[in-house]
Amino acid sequence: MLKTNSLYLNITIFFAKFLIMESIDALENFNSSVELWGCDPTEKIVNVWADEIGITVWKRDVNRGIEVEKVEFSPYLWACSSVGKFLAIAGNYKFRELNGNNYYDSLIYTPTFKELIALSNNIASSLNMRNGNRLCGQMFINDCVNLYLMESGRTLYKGLQFKDLLRLDIAVITTKGNWANLGLYTEETVQAVSLHTSCGKDYLLRLEDFKNEKELWQKFVSLILEIDPDILCAHCLFDDVLPYIKARAKVNKVKLSIGRPQGSTKASQLEATERKTFMQLAGKRYDYHNWEVRGRDCVDTLILARLRDVSNRELEIFSLFEVAESLDIKFECSNNTEELACLSSKVCDLLLPPFFMQAQIFPYSLQNTILRGNATKINSLFLRNYLLRGESVAEKPEPASYTGAVAGQSESGLIKNVMHCDVQSLYPSIMLTFNYGPQSDTLEIFLKMLATLRRFRLQAKKLHRHYLQKEIKDSEKINFYHNLQNTFKILINSFYGYLGFSQGNFADFNRASQVTAKGREILENILQLLQEKNCRIIEYDTDGVYFTAPAGIIEDPRAREEIVNHINTNLPQGINVDFDGFYKAMYAHTTKNYALATFDGQVSFSGATFRSRTREVFLREALQTITTLALFDRSDEIVAYIATLKEKISNHELSIDKLCKTEILNDSTDNYLRKISASSRNRSAAYEVALRSSRTYKAGQAVSYYITGTKKTVKAFEVAKATEEYDPQHPDENIKYYIGKLESFLEQFTM
Repeated sequence: MLKTNSLYLNITIFFAKFLIMESIDALENFNSSVELWGCDPTEKIVNVWADEIGITVWKRDVNRGIEVEKVEFSPYLWACSSVGKFLAIAGNYKFRELNGNNYYDSLIYTPTFKELIALSNNIASSLNMRNGNRLCGQMFINDCVNLYLMESGRTLYKGLQFKDLLRLDIAVITTKGNWANLGLYTEETVQAVSLHTSCGKDYLLRLEDFKNEKELWQKFVSLILEIDPDILCAHCLFDDVLPYIKARAKVNKVKLSIGRPQGSTKASQLEATERKTFMQLAGKRYDYHNWEVRGRDCVDTLILARLRDVSNRELEIFSLFEVAESLDIKFECSNNTEELACLSSKVCDLLLPPFFMQAQIFPYSLQNTILRGNATKINSLFLRNYLLRGESVAEKPEPASYTGAVAGQSESGLIKNVMHCDVQSLYPSIMLTFNYGPQSDTLEIFLKMLATLRRFRLQAKKLHRHYLQKEIKDSEKINFYHNLQNTFKILINSFYGYLGFSQGNFADFNRASQVTAKGREILENILQLLQEKNCRIIEYDTDGVYFTAPAGIIEDPRAREEIVNHINTNLPQGINVDFDGFYKAMYAHTTKNYALATFDGQVSFSGATFRSRTREVFLREALQTITTLALFDRSDEIVAYIATLKEKISNHELSIDKLCKTEILNDSTDNYLRKISASSRNRSAAYEVALRSSRTYKAGQAVSYYITGTKKTVKAFEVAKATEEYDPQHPDENIKYYIGKLESFLEQFTM
């Protein structure tokens, strides 16, 4: 590890600015953070771009504006010794031996990235084994910026605050399409384009103010070059906004040359480019077009919303309006072009900061920090540290199965006076307490990084609580520390997931198994210790335990402290619990599916039973309403509520938005049809509606539909109809079907 005084000083100064801590004492031992933040303290980098000439680095100085740095760089791949030495002789490539006895014990450098790709292909062809296989002789990473940032130890945004970045939010309106489905209407002439900068400037380009559409797009391109943003942002940027803009620019013979020029950069190098790709989130596949613009990052708030919703699970169609509403952003629901750009900007202000913080840690562009999975990003941290020390790298492990986390329920139904015992970061604590780092991590980087992250998180969490408790609220600091501690929390929890990541060079399935086994052992011990204090267990998992305690415990801090001390003194050192919740009542349905009522009248719902977005809204609302009534001793009102709801359905008084069902397509319609032909899947209402639609649907997009007909029992895929086709003047929703569905659904619950 580097220990020079100048490096320590630079890192300490950086954190003093970054964390805005009240005391230098909070910065103790930050010299160990080189593993996390990189060895190069260069500040104010806002973008890094790789081309055949080399690396271009842009820095934003508040006083001097944008500064450009050209860097010579030889891209590289890892190779095992036999492959590496042969290539060094046969191809006259630069060869570097690495320390240690791990599988990838050499680096091969080429003059350009194009040559590196050709080299990787030649190795794969010679060995008849594609890159990515465990023992393929090479490790090639198809991201030149990532390679540069790993070797240099640089990261983006050091010394900058989020507000220092210049972001440009874009909104487009046509006669038929709008911000959400522009990709379907590329033949439609644009009506208006709105540009909103993060520093508050607005530009409105209306077709009526120009001689023709070509002039509008020429002005659009010139404005982007004039504003020179670090980030281009929009809702549905990748699949709607940019495809539409590029198509209309092409029709009007305007090149979309919106990249950052530098020196004698060719116009073709400044054009926005795209490629088809996909991402997996919570078991769902999302196809999209990833765009690249020289010197700028492209941020799609649709993807930010999807990433956030993996844990929140509250969005259905992921429209800009729905996302804004979920974030408590005030707006007028309209297609006003100016408002759409401002609304997109407000959404970005709330969803982008955690990734801004991650980009200061991981060796990726901001765009790829968003698009890469957590385990992939953590693997890059390992590779960066091993490069810094010239250490060889282990091969990827042979995948193996192991028993996962334990969760269970001892009681169900309505329960009063409930407490929650929080097990503080159980898996990370186990890994640190029992030294369960990857066995292939010869430099022992894993546990050092995990310990540092946990310390940072505790400091950020403490400061978040501090500002929350102040009489005069500082929303900027509250949001900052919330995002900071949440970012660290995500990374900390991802370290356990990394152990079981088959594409990780330092993954360790045996260690993952040991962690979960120890977790089950500790959780069983906690349950026993609670029972020794006459507590009744309701629900438990690795995050904590819900239970009821003897009368008076909730009101008595000393009695609660006695229970906590009883547990903590009987747990391994480094494993701790704390009480973090007291509830008036709990409705426990099944494991991880429950509702909680606080003493001040708030209700929260957990689990797919209460929050599933694939269920009709009226069913979710009905379940949440009757559960709330039961939690607050108003069960006598449930029968009347259900009767009123049935009456509204019968009288067509319930909005179709409440009755319709929204599903995300997990596959393309073409693959769906192939599987139907092969009898490998059943027909689906969502896919059948998508196939009958005039628009083209792809994996990851939402389809909303409702059921028509007059019979209670129907085949949904035969009578499903797109929600947008519903005519309130001639309602055709299936009343008997929806009432029957309500009755059968509520039969599952006993309040």
